[in-house]
Parts: sequence; C-alpha cells; structure tokens
Amino acid sequence: MLPRILEQSLLNHFVFNLNGNNKLVRFLYTDWDSKNLSLLLVKDKMSKSVNIIIEGKVVRTVDSIQKLLLVLGIRSRRTIMNYMNHIRGFYSPTYNEFVNIRYPHVKNLLNHEIIFRRNKELLELVIPNTPLSSLDINSLYVYNENLSLVYRYKSIREAVRFLNPNYNKLGINLRGREIAISRAKNKIKLVFNEIGSFYFAENPNSDKWKGYQLGKYSLILKDITTNIDKSFNSMILVQKYLLQLLGKRPDSKTIIGHLNNGTVYRKKYLFNYRK
Repeated sequence: MLPRILEQSLLNHFVFNLNGNNKLVRFLYTDWDSKNLSLLLVKDKMSKSVNIIIEGKVVRTVDSIQKLLLVLGIRSRRTIMNYMNHIRGFYSPTYNEFVNIRYPHVKNLLNHEIIFRRNKELLELVIPNTPLSSLDINSLYVYNENLSLVYRYKSIREAVRFLNPNYNKLGINLRGREIAISRAKNKIKLVFNEIGSFYFAENPNSDKWKGYQLGKYSLILKDITTNIDKSFNSMILVQKYLLQLLGKRPDSKTIIGHLNNGTVYRKKYLFNYRK
C-alpha cells in the first residue's frame, strides 16, 4: 500500500510532459504482436532470447537481437524481423548455411509472404527513334536529361567508377550507386552521380550472368559412391541438379570452396572443372 501512496504523491506533485513539448510526436512502433508479451525474459535483461536453427535443430541461443546480428554475420535488423518465427530461412555468412530464427516457446510459425521492398512503379524509358531491343546485347547505355547518348559501358560496375571518379575522396558508396542504377535501368528515373544525373538503358534480352557462367564454371560432378560422372555447362545447372536430389541448393561459395580444395560435398559429391 505504501508504494502506491508514494507513487500518487509524486504524480500529484510533479507535472509530467512528453519529450518534445509543443512539437509533433510520432509513435512509429505500431506493428507489433501482442503474443510476444508472454515471452520469457533473459534473466534480468529486457531483451528476449532467440534460437538459431539449422535443419530443424537448435544450434545456439542468443540473448538479444543485437547480438544475433553479430553471430549470424549480417547487418540488417530488418532481415531479422522479416524472418523471425517464419518457416522460411535465410543465408548466414557465419554458418555458411541457411538458418531459421525464432523465439523460444513459439510453436505456431508464420507462413505469410515476406515483402522485402515495395518498389515504386516507374514508367518504361523511351529513347526517341531507338527501341531498347535494338541496343547491343550486354552493353549499358547512359543518356543525359535530354535523352541524348553520352556514354556506353560494358557493365554497371564499370559505369559507376567512371561516373564517380573521386569516389574515395568524396566518400561515395559505389555499391549503393550500382544498386540504384540496377533498379532504375530502362525506367524513367534519373540517377545522381558525381558528374551528373543520367538515365540508364540496356537491351532487355541481355543476360550477363549466363555469359559469365558458361565456360567459367563448366563442371563435372562425381558421385564417389557410384563412381559416376555427370557433366554440366554451368554452376547453376549443378545447383539445380543437387536441389532435386537433396532438397537443398548449395550456394556458389560452397561449391567453389570444395572445387578449389578438392574436398567432398555431403560425403558423396566431388566437383571438378570440365576440360
């Protein structure tokens, strides 16, 4: 009883105001699940523990979201919240595996579609007297605000470095510019760069990835239990084949690691370059 009397006396004596008095205060934490209120706290901490699960088994329990980012080797807190308690998993650079994350004691997992980004619908880029399908395959065309051709590059990566020559001095994030150009390609969307803002266009039939894979990673997959070799024109075809056999698709880093070290994948498969 005494604590309640003391509390009321403090309320009567002091006038409490929200921070930001006479200013608009916005509360952004409206998307939450009331069921999380029943989760157990970790000892005397306010953070909630999270299980890391690989192939259905709990491999580690972390006592906060911040630590979870470090343990999994990722930077995006949004990724964590997108996949929390979801049936889908995501790739962890630390474990070199796909992992699931969930709060302990959660039994009913989520299965809704995960929306990573809501892109604004942009109109298609129209170049006067130049259909996009007439552009050379696998070349990036750069147009100024008047839709006049000013540059032509082999790739977005090459373009970004030429269009931002002082990126080191100015602290320009080249990867961010590459992503911005990739999203705006063939759209009416000017992308700002150090030497100006431009439109970017590419023949819709371009397929650089297919060209890179063909020949560079023509592989032979050897089943050491049956001594049978199977030939593939690209790494992607190897991944699809193993996905059908094993129900799991090995990522490119895993394949290249086994390929360069001459080690066996899943105690059964050996990768070799095709001559």
